[in-house]
Amino acid sequence: MKSKLLFLSLLLTTLLFSACTVKFTTVINSDESGEFKILLSLSEDDIDAIEDEMNQDFEDFLDDETNENDLQDACESVEDESDLPRGATVKYSDRSGTFTCEITIPFDDLDELEEIYADMGLASVNRLRINSDGELDYEVDLLLYGMDDPDDIGIDDFDFSWNVEVPGKAVNDNSDDSSGNTLTWDLDPRDDNVSVEVESEPGTSIWLWVAIIGGLCFFGLLVLGGGGAAYYFTQKKKQEA
Repeated sequence: MKSKLLFLSLLLTTLLFSACTVKFTTVINSDESGEFKILLSLSEDDIDAIEDEMNQDFEDFLDDETNENDLQDACESVEDESDLPRGATVKYSDRSGTFTCEITIPFDDLDELEEIYADMGLASVNRLRINSDGELDYEVDLLLYGMDDPDDIGIDDFDFSWNVEVPGKAVNDNSDDSSGNTLTWDLDPRDDNVSVEVESEPGTSIWLWVAIIGGLCFFGLLVLGGGGAAYYFTQKKKQEA
């Protein structure tokens, strides 16, 4: 993927300056494959606040920035007007007054992930590799926009985050929060650069736990069975005597 994803970057920048939710999520598997996801979400209340602040109809604002006057068209046109890699998907939804655009870009290895970061101008990679022991070393510098305070455009609840789902378990990181093997960095849109660091190691395979538990159960049955047999023959000898 050589060319810049210009239209996608434009849409992302446009909604970043107006959306209440912008989430970047990188899912990395143990074989280096995975997905990079962008979730953009905007409520009707946010649109009203933006229109009041800008004194401009939101559709006109969107048309000026993306040549589309509808959020759904702007989202779905990413597939047509961006040089997305094969297998990428773009989904739009409108539920309960919340507009959501989710872009999913698959990658086969970490070199492709680094290209995605670079082509979108989102991050500069310092270290990104999985060694022969299955240990992930991930360090990137996020290239943020240094935008004005989101409160200045009337949005009180601005959710802006970078998320990384690692293979195995994280053993060293500088994240703000974690859930299972997913780590979250809460970002401030006024920041210029943020360093994201995480190291992980392979977790215990579920099949290993199944084998261990199964083995213990089998051993327990042998013990119980042996004990039962010993008791039976002991009682039988007493009766014969």
